[in-house]
Parts: sequence; C-alpha cells; structure tokens
Amino acid sequence: MGCLKDPWKSFRDEATIMLAKAFNENQEGIPEPAEPPVRDFGDLSSPACFSLAGRFRKSPVQIASETVESHLSGGAAVKEYALIESVSAEKGYINFRISWKPYASLLVEKILTEGDSFGSSGPVTLKRVIIESPSVNPNKPWHIGHARNAVLGDSLSRTMTMAGFLITRMDYIDDLGIQVAKTIWGIDNLKNAELPATTTATSHKKFDHSIGELYVRAEQAISESEEAQEEMRKIMQAMEDSSSELSKRARDLSERVLEAQSMTAKRLQVFHDIRVWESNIVHSGMLAKAMQMITTRTGGAVRKEVEGDKAGCLVLDVSGFEEFKNLKDTEKVLARSDGTATYTGKDIAFQLWKFGLLDSEGGEGDSMNYGELEKQDDGTILYTTISSGKLQKPFAAADIVINVVGAEQAHPQRIVFLSLKALGFEKQFENSHHMAYEHVQLPEGRFSGRKGTWLGYTLDEVLDEACQRALALVKEKSPALSAEEQNAIADAVGIGSVRYHLLKFDADKKITFSWDDALSFDGNAAPYLQYSHARACRILEKAGGWDGKFDVNVLEKLVEEDKLTRWEKDLLLHISKFPSLVSGIAEHPKKQAWGTKFSVNSICDYAYELATSFSQFYTNCRVIGSEEEKERLIMVKCFQQTMKNALHILGIKAIERM
Repeated sequence: MGCLKDPWKSFRDEATIMLAKAFNENQEGIPEPAEPPVRDFGDLSSPACFSLAGRFRKSPVQIASETVESHLSGGAAVKEYALIESVSAEKGYINFRISWKPYASLLVEKILTEGDSFGSSGPVTLKRVIIESPSVNPNKPWHIGHARNAVLGDSLSRTMTMAGFLITRMDYIDDLGIQVAKTIWGIDNLKNAELPATTTATSHKKFDHSIGELYVRAEQAISESEEAQEEMRKIMQAMEDSSSELSKRARDLSERVLEAQSMTAKRLQVFHDIRVWESNIVHSGMLAKAMQMITTRTGGAVRKEVEGDKAGCLVLDVSGFEEFKNLKDTEKVLARSDGTATYTGKDIAFQLWKFGLLDSEGGEGDSMNYGELEKQDDGTILYTTISSGKLQKPFAAADIVINVVGAEQAHPQRIVFLSLKALGFEKQFENSHHMAYEHVQLPEGRFSGRKGTWLGYTLDEVLDEACQRALALVKEKSPALSAEEQNAIADAVGIGSVRYHLLKFDADKKITFSWDDALSFDGNAAPYLQYSHARACRILEKAGGWDGKFDVNVLEKLVEEDKLTRWEKDLLLHISKFPSLVSGIAEHPKKQAWGTKFSVNSICDYAYELATSFSQFYTNCRVIGSEEEKERLIMVKCFQQTMKNALHILGIKAIERM
C-alpha cells in the first residue's frame, strides 16, 4: 500500500466503499461512518441502515444483520480491504474494526518519514489563499481583543499551510483613517503631548501605548469642540494628498506605531508576509481602476444614479438579494458624484485587487509597489507596500480570500462579496470568506479605543502578567534550572496560555475577559499540552535518545501476539486522526450567509484529547524496562511528533523540558 496519505480517512473510505458495494449504491449515497459512542462496538460505526430502511421496507436492525451476514462477514468479503479486520452488526449499525497490523505499521512509517510535516495529507492543492488579519488601526497598542483576531488568523494560516495551500498572510494598515487624523490633531493641540523618541521602551512606555493614551485624550477634546472637529476634517482632507506634509506625517506616525505593535506581535508568534497601506492603495490608482471597471459593468445591480440626492453616484442596489430586500435603504454608494470612493467602494476595490481582477481587466500588472521590510523570527520576509519602486511580488491574484473580521461587520462584508457577484465574478464571490468572530470583552462590555476601556488590558500587559505567573511556577517546580532556562520556559508557558485561551472557544462565542481564566495553567490549558510533550521528550532521552533506527514494523509483533492494549490502540487512533482534522478545517469550512466557520478551535480539542490519551497510556503501559520497550518507545515518539505539530498550528512552543 505504501505510506498512507491519511490513515484515518483511508480506513473510513474503505468502510464506505464496502457499504456502497453491499447496498449497490454510489458512495455519495452512503452516510459517512463515525466513531461509535462505545468503543466495544468497533472503531467505526455506520448509520446507513437507518437511511435505507424505507427503501428496503425493513427495520435497520434487520437490514444490518442481513447485510453483514450475507455480504460483509467472512474472510473473502473483508480480504480486499487492507485496513478492515472485521465487520459486525449491532442495534441497526454496521461496525468496522481496524486491521492493526498494516494500520499501525503504515502510520508509524508515515510519522517517522514526514516528521514536522505530519498532518499534511499530501499536496492536494496549490491554491493561493490570502488571509487578512488583524488589521489593527495604527493609533494604539494591541489589546487582548485584537489578540483574538491575530491568533485566529495566524493559526488558520498555519493550518491551511499544512494542508497544502499557498498562504499569503496580509495585514491592512489604515493610515488615512479618522483615528490617525485625530491623533495628529492631539499632537498639535493638546498639552503634554510629547512623544517618546523610541519604540523600544518597556511596555507602558512603548510608542503605541503613548499614542493610544494621547488618542483617548484627543477623542474627548474633539467631541467637545466644533472648531476642533472642523480642524480634524481638514487634516483628513490633507492626508489624502500624497504630496502634502500631513500625508507624510500620517505615514511616519503610523510606521512608528506599527514598529511598536510588531514587537507585541512577535511575542505572540504572529507574523505576516505583506503589510498593505491604505495610503498606497489610494495613491496607486487602484481605486480609480476599480471604479472604472465597475462603471463599465453597470446595469442590473450596479448603476450610476441620474437623479435624486444620489445623482452622479455609483451605487450597488442590493434589493435583488434575498437577505437585503427588506432593508430601508438598499442602495449602497460605492463612489460619490465627485468620483471619490466610499468605505464600501474601497473595500470592494481591495477585494477585487486581492483576486487579481483589477490587473487582469486593465492588463497593466499589479498596481502596487513593494519593498522588503525585515526578516522575521519565523524565517520569512515581511514585505510592505511603498509609493514607488520596481519590486513586484505575487501578493494578489488569490484563488481564495479570507477576511478575519469581527462578527458585527457581517453586513458590510456581505455587501462586498455580493458586489463581486453583481459584477459577474461568481467564482470569486463563492471563494470570498468572512471568518467572523465574537469579541473579547470586559464584564461591563466591549473594549473601546475611543473611550480607552482597553487601558490596563493591553496585550503587552497581559503577556507580561502571564509570563510573571509562569515564572513563579517554574521556579517553584524546577529550582535546579538556570535562570535563563526558567525564563525561556516561563515565556513559552505564559504566552502559550494566552494563545490557547483565545483559540479554544468557538469563534462565534464571546469571551468575557478575566485574569484567572486567561492565565489559567490548570486543566484544559496550554501548559498541560506542553508538559505532555516535555514528558515524552524525557522518556526518549532516558532511553538513550531517538536515533531513528527503530524498525517501523516492530509493532507487528504486538499485533500478531494480540498484546496491543486498549490504551495503546487509543493513543495510535488519536494520532492517526491528525491529518484528517487538518484537511477538514482547511478544505471543508462551513460557509453561511453571514460568515464562514473555520473550526480552528477543534485543534485545541484534539490536542487536549491527545495529551489525555498519552497520559492514560503512560499510566497504564510501562515503557522503560518493559518487555515491549522498543514498541512503546516508537509510540512515544509518534505522540511527541504529533503533539509538536499540533502545538505549531496553535502557535505554542513545544517545550522539551519543564
């Protein structure tokens, strides 16, 4: 059979094919078998007999019993299916048991051969995917709410990369927005508005913290003064002019904030491939090209108004779409009568650019220019858009676009996607995804940049506190380690705990922030997973280290002698499901009208169950010094590699010693 691409899927597929032949059905007509609630019934259980009861005019129990007896039982029926040991009927279900001799050996061979790549089911796709996240405004530090967006986008990128997609991690910077204009007004008009000269001070003195505190003061002052509001509007207008001094100030200020924000992102192990600035979009001609395209495709849902208060405006009429037909105002302005784009128009233009549609229409190549910014800690290069230059990179022309945006933006995101459909880009409409998520909030409500409710809850402060708590625990548990080792472990544990807490919930569930919950090191938390990995490393170290010379077929001895315990089977089964989990998240998201669900949190569930399975294995199956030492060391190695790979997707460091 060679090395299985996906062990668990291969077993499921064999069961489905076997049933399809027995019932003379297409495979698509057979419900996918699943794990039974009680393992005694088998490793997989099919409910097909329940869906076929009407057709055969028999009870599911009778159908299952007769089908197994006449078609599926016996050596001849099972022989052509390498991974199926036996088939049985139980209460209307048809159950399948794994043939452990080939399954275990092929699984071990796959893990030991692929190593850090285990989890990929093979190069099944070369589709290009843009994932935009977290796109934080350049006027404040990241707070714990921004962190949820960042880690969701980052772990989805890691998952899809492992599944074989070509990922571009994109960060959008709104340096022409009202927040930047208000900040500039505050610098020029508020007392004690001196800014630090460097971005590298301690967390409460970092440049983004200073700017954020200034913004809160500016927001309050502007809201109380009509004169200040008019001055701020003039700043915004001047920022749109690429040759103005205020435009240059806005970019410089935003770059300094981004430099400070990126220090936080690096601590969180979040990295990007390209940083796209709104000023470069506006000044590149991209918007003009987009509006021209839309104008030439007028008619139907997109048209230019000729009368009324929207005369001369380019509008998208969404009344023809079922979910919007009852809106009070179904006409969304894309471009004003003077030709300038609205926020909706800008978002549509950006989405068109991401898919490469503007370049294919105009035939002029990518409108944007790029520069190399830095080499990042993960070994990749971070690029940035610039006003002029010769460097061209294929950042656009994606096959799939995923925008990680708060759930409250579902309506605007839907408008953007439907505009592609209205323009005739049906495929791009189908491949546009809004990964909607609910926010992290305080007991009294959401974080507010304007009101400054994020003060005291910046991500820098949360990470500092997490690492300090972890360090106290490490010093207590491992006093013999050097200070350098203790600090390294504490950082990995503390930061891992924060990431795991933000990832383990469904994205559509709100998280009410509390220090104790976010920084918990007990139970279903990152340290439990990290400890299980470290314990596996210690077992291998105690056995003399892993030299990779063990025979991958060594498990056949345990299988042939029927000595494979239920704890060993359970561990191997958990390990074998990892590639199916990864491909399922990446290739089969649940797309709904108001957002697409990518179940990244299921990686947390899987890793926790895997660690629990390993704990039960280790408790009940002696490794070092047992008669089965070689066989069980291979299982320990397979667990260690799989947990390492799962932790990588979660962006959590796999510690070798705790």
